[in-house]
Amino acid sequence: MRRTLLGAALLLALASPSGRAQTPRDPVEIDVGGLFGDELFVQGAHHPLLITLRNRTAQPLRGALNVSVRSWREGGQRHRLPIDLPARAERRVRLPVHAGDGGEVRVSLVGAGGTLGRTTYGLYGGSTELIVLLADPPRLRGPLLDLGEVESTDRWGSIRRVQPSVGVVPMDPTTGDPLAPRAGQAWDGVRLVVAQAPLLERLGEVERRALEDYLVAGGRLLVFPRSEADLEGPFVRSLFGALRAETLPRRVGPPMYVPAAVADRRYV
Repeated sequence: MRRTLLGAALLLALASPSGRAQTPRDPVEIDVGGLFGDELFVQGAHHPLLITLRNRTAQPLRGALNVSVRSWREGGQRHRLPIDLPARAERRVRLPVHAGDGGEVRVSLVGAGGTLGRTTYGLYGGSTELIVLLADPPRLRGPLLDLGEVESTDRWGSIRRVQPSVGVVPMDPTTGDPLAPRAGQAWDGVRLVVAQAPLLERLGEVERRALEDYLVAGGRLLVFPRSEADLEGPFVRSLFGALRAETLPRRVGPPMYVPAAVADRRYV
């Protein structure tokens, strides 16, 4: 009898690819990552998360998205957002969190009948200088990574030379628009934003206000126009005012990665 039971148990185990076939999948799949990329956590600053929820069922779902942050040294924080997920649909949530020197983020979606999905995400790393690229495609990422070390002052006043980290603002796969932060505090760990002028014009009203809040607080923005027409966009003009092009004396050769057509132009 014992052999029969052991044999039946073995057959059940072999029939289960993961050993957990008897446990149903969560109705909602949840993925969590850094908005600008993973492993770009800046200690002491807010960290923008990109939370992706996918409804695996053929029924619309409704619930509360619960996000709790447990920091190594600081008290925890909680966020709660209402979520509606149509059948087989996907939704992305951008949320800045603060975790001091690092910690863990726990994310769950809870409906009327219980938990619909859950996952965890670790905040770790230690980037002290973060450059974020708003470009599509992000070809400048390679040159920015080649910048070499820069002088950095940490929050305790210590000065050292570090290699900047480079993050990228992702694009919405459906609309092609930038998934930029929706709150100014989400930018506060960024030393410099490098942007293509046309993509600035594609930011929504909330995203524009968040970037303006970052700049008012002392943030820096470097804009690359592809042509003089790019400088006529309403958002670019609201940031920089009226600009005109001037011709500079031709250098021996254009700087590396700068097209020759624009190497002798500046905008004032």
